[in-house]
Amino acid sequence: MDINRQSRLAHLLGNTRKTDSLRRLEDRVFLPVWCRASAAFALLRNTRKTDSLRRLEDRVFLPVWCRASAAFALLRNTRKTDSLRRLEDRVLLPVWSRASAAFALLRNTRKTEPAPRGLSRSSSCVWSRTSRPFALRWVARASAGGRGNARASRSGITAIQMLTILVPVIFGFMGFAIDLGRMYMIRGELKVAANNIALAAAQQLAGADVSPEDAAAAAQLAAREASGFSNKYDYAGRTIGEQTGTLVSTVNEPTFYETVQAALGIGDSGGSEASGGATSRHVKITIQAEAPLTFWSFLSLGIERKTPVMVDAVAGISAPLCTACGIEPIAIEALDATDEVDFGLVAGTRYTLGYVCNGNGAPTALAGTTQRLTYLLINRLNEDTELFPDELTQSFRIGGAGLPGSTLETIGCVSINAVEAIWGSAGPLACTQNRVPGPIQAFTCGLATRFQSGVYAGCESVPEIDSAAVPLLADTNVEDVEDYLSYTGNRRRVITIPIVDSLSDTQAMIVLGFRQFLLQPLANTANIDPLDNNGRFAATYIGSTVPIKQGRFSGCTVTTGPGKVVLHK
Repeated sequence: MDINRQSRLAHLLGNTRKTDSLRRLEDRVFLPVWCRASAAFALLRNTRKTDSLRRLEDRVFLPVWCRASAAFALLRNTRKTDSLRRLEDRVLLPVWSRASAAFALLRNTRKTEPAPRGLSRSSSCVWSRTSRPFALRWVARASAGGRGNARASRSGITAIQMLTILVPVIFGFMGFAIDLGRMYMIRGELKVAANNIALAAAQQLAGADVSPEDAAAAAQLAAREASGFSNKYDYAGRTIGEQTGTLVSTVNEPTFYETVQAALGIGDSGGSEASGGATSRHVKITIQAEAPLTFWSFLSLGIERKTPVMVDAVAGISAPLCTACGIEPIAIEALDATDEVDFGLVAGTRYTLGYVCNGNGAPTALAGTTQRLTYLLINRLNEDTELFPDELTQSFRIGGAGLPGSTLETIGCVSINAVEAIWGSAGPLACTQNRVPGPIQAFTCGLATRFQSGVYAGCESVPEIDSAAVPLLADTNVEDVEDYLSYTGNRRRVITIPIVDSLSDTQAMIVLGFRQFLLQPLANTANIDPLDNNGRFAATYIGSTVPIKQGRFSGCTVTTGPGKVVLHK
């Protein structure tokens, strides 16, 4: 069959509605012709061409190829029998693939002459819009074994199945994250509460027999709503230590330890408790509470819709401080500077503390005391304050509650190894004058408020004393205490004072450390005598058992002295 007849037949087939006889004609006549034409074209593409042969391709073969491609596209879209499909896959597809590749090579070959006018614009359009896209799709489908649509269908079904599985899983993880986050929040709130309760309890560890009882009471007070400072959890909606609905929280009884290693369970101590109440230096607080569950309640482990959460905290008295704040700035000279533990003082001994005076006629010790220890008032006058600016009022406040808080360490604190000077207007007088400077009497008037609230008779000369005395409340135990272990007060009578190397040079006193005394009332009275002509008062040396208000550790290497309450865990 020549080329013109083939082209007419392809054109007729592309525009005719086919009958069964026509379909058989395609299969028996057109298909073999097409295959031979494709093979001839492949052979032609592999032959070295002359100029005349290139013109023959462009003018004759290319239009025939485009029309044949259109006919083939129509044939591919016609409903076929199974035998015809197998014929296409086994015979026509290989020929078509080789012919298509040859045609692509032909289109990309650089010709010796411009494209002839015989190649119409419509012929090019037929290839680009019909044959080539269809051929690519048909080859891809055939190479996949005719399973493309089935595979796409299966992919869609798999995606739906995965979505069905993953949606509840994702929501489950979200629910678990909500419950887990809530539990972590509750644990954090309980930990803050345990820290606060432990710190409150540790403040009461003052080295007396009743200290553990006071610490336990302070712990319960910090956890109760009645205190006004109750600790809460679960978005601050549940009070710790109480039952709210079905959720219960409890604060276990504090446990006390002599060493921080024992409290933390480090080393060989194994967490053993302190053997005696007075020697307790650290406290451990444990809180147990039930956290509500929402999403985890669908699991067997959360069937009760709640889960227990437990935290603990350890607080206690720190190592010795190098800088002590809020103490009483009266300095006494060390009886033995080589004694780094007590500086020559004897624990449990009652001393008379009297102000330094010059010359003969030094005052004697008070009745019931062993010896007189002289002291000086270290300069802590705050000349820039607007609250109680008078020096007598400042000295009164210091006697009543120690150094007031200040942003300046040189005003509110005393440091070991620091060189200190005497209060400017509190220089020693002659012993024969039988009196003390004004700041010293104001200081002893402040000490008197530790036994009796208000203004002591004879101290009214201190400016603004009525206002300054308002916050100064008396100790809860003002009785004479023979043994400090039996002391049951709130420690208002305990004073912490610097120990210096010497009082001879009042402008260059070097601080060696800090030690503590318990104020004692005069015999047969319930207070000291703030109007004593020599500024004398009785006090029992107790060492360094009571934690002080505040301070820091850097600046010295001491191994003995008072510490402050810190959180260990």
